[in-house]
Amino acid sequence: MSRQRLLQLYEQIRHHNECYYKKAHPEISDFEYDRLVEEKISLESQSTELFPTNSAPELVGDDRNEGFAQYLHVVPMLSLENTYSRDELRAFLKRIHKNIPNSSVAYVVEPKLDGVAISLTYEQGLLTRAVTRGNGVQGDIVTRNLLTIPSLPKRLSGKNHPESIEIRGEIFMDHQEFERINQERKKNDQPLYANP
Repeated sequence: MSRQRLLQLYEQIRHHNECYYKKAHPEISDFEYDRLVEEKISLESQSTELFPTNSAPELVGDDRNEGFAQYLHVVPMLSLENTYSRDELRAFLKRIHKNIPNSSVAYVVEPKLDGVAISLTYEQGLLTRAVTRGNGVQGDIVTRNLLTIPSLPKRLSGKNHPESIEIRGEIFMDHQEFERINQERKKNDQPLYANP
């Protein structure tokens, strides 16, 4: 029974990855998706006989697009872990204080911004490359696309920049722009985007 459920989970997660990363039309919430992944991990850890580690299908999200050149990340772009539980948050804080004893650690809690993970490379202060997370190891080179974002610094301010620096963050669309784009798509009889 566990093997059958594990195979179902692989298929469900594969389907939801396709909806989220390729079609930009998620069918379930992040919370529901994370629960599927947690169940998969739990079943995998119960027995290597269910599905040997080396034969389990790869389930990492992949937002690469065939229309873009690819770039191999110098350091993989991994996903952040989430939690929906106070106990998990307490365990995280405990690990921080254990690994950084006798220090004062400040925390900031912000709403989650769900957009496109991006890596920006500046050489001698100039933006030279923008790459999506892709599959975490390799991503799409989207430099020309990002140059259209007015608020994105094309040149770093100040002086004495490092030879090369990589800055990682999230690009997202605000709701007003999302509504404007969907109105335009509606006028052109195009399917509407599910979320910004």
